[in-house]
Amino acid sequence: MGAPVPLASAAQPARRSARRTRELAWLLILVATVRLGTLLLLRPGGFVYDFSDYGWYRQMAQFTNEGFYPFVDFWMEYPPIFPWLNVALYRLSLLMPPAFDARLWHHWLLGLTLLPFDLGVLVLLHHIASATWGPDVGTWCAATWSTLFVPLYTWAGWFDSMAVFLYLLAVWLIVRERPLAAGVTLGVGFMVKISPILPLVVAVQRFRPSGRSLAGWLSPANRQVIGGLAVTVALLSAPWVLTRPDLFLVTFKNIVERSSWETVWALIDGYYGYGVVSAERFVTTPTLAVHPRRIPSLAVLAAGVLVGFWFWTRPWSWKRASVQVAFHALTLAIFLLVSPGWSPQFLLWVLPWVLLLTPFHRPVGLGSVHVPLAVWIALTFTALNVLELLYFHLWTTTPAILSAIIITRTGLLAWIAWAAYATLRATDSAEPFTARPPEPIP
Repeated sequence: MGAPVPLASAAQPARRSARRTRELAWLLILVATVRLGTLLLLRPGGFVYDFSDYGWYRQMAQFTNEGFYPFVDFWMEYPPIFPWLNVALYRLSLLMPPAFDARLWHHWLLGLTLLPFDLGVLVLLHHIASATWGPDVGTWCAATWSTLFVPLYTWAGWFDSMAVFLYLLAVWLIVRERPLAAGVTLGVGFMVKISPILPLVVAVQRFRPSGRSLAGWLSPANRQVIGGLAVTVALLSAPWVLTRPDLFLVTFKNIVERSSWETVWALIDGYYGYGVVSAERFVTTPTLAVHPRRIPSLAVLAAGVLVGFWFWTRPWSWKRASVQVAFHALTLAIFLLVSPGWSPQFLLWVLPWVLLLTPFHRPVGLGSVHVPLAVWIALTFTALNVLELLYFHLWTTTPAILSAIIITRTGLLAWIAWAAYATLRATDSAEPFTARPPEPIP
């Protein structure tokens, strides 16, 4: 028999785990404090413009004052879960005492409701990075995320933190081998903002048994994923399909037929405006396109699917968390590259993968200071986002500025796709592949 393990030595992993749990708890408390202070005392837009989609959400909810409700009397550009949550919060806000600003109670209630999702993104990023590359990388990812500007600004003005949380939750459940829970999460995410269904691409490969038998696609785990997804979507869709199927379907027609905006496809189309949704909310055959497409959307989508399918059919080691994470990043990058539209809040979907991909972990020097490449990329994305927001208020007479922003951002998205592919190649190489946390700034 070998020598017994000293109690002090055996306790060290537990102590390290407890310390990391405390660190994450401290980080969550600090981030929540910043968020609450922002919600109470700051407004998105600063001195340039006082604007966020919270105002738009309130305008849509105000239709209920006249007896009109989403998907019963008018359609929305995203599925029913958030519009009806927004209606419930607005109706609750009307029960509050009168405020000095009519927007106050709805704004606060909406921000407080979205706050758990915003904090959940930080927790999931920490867990995914820890499970994939180790706890040190997980702590670094969480700490870096908590200090980025875009997560704070997006939470303060849009509901994307809710959708991104469901997106990352599905990724985490796939990594943790929870097929039924992953399928249900994919279904809920799809009914929030469509894009959270993207992890399904990895899930069906992850839960397919090794081997090339066609029967593998019908494994019990895959049946749980697909079944959970289908049942969840069916249950969440049923009230609206049974009430006004025509209005419900317009949401999905809008996604397919909407014109391009703020992408290279919009530049090709000669369009330099922001995304516009049809104002014909109360009709079932609205005009959804504001300008014609020079390259048909279906052709661009088909090209993206073919490229993605080629990568998807490579013999990657799908059981490995690192392969799953890298392919999630590749899937999102391809999706955004072929997508006809981009809005600044979409950056919230991208930044987690900038932090998770190991090619971006290497330090890059600026004089005597060495900072992880991921930080430089995140800061560049952020700068582009700020410039893009300012463009529509300050520089619309100079479309070359928007063109430069779009082309640079597209190049960064292509770089993410390359980094994801490099991670896949390195993970599946014959040589052992290990990740280490980015080096701290000296």
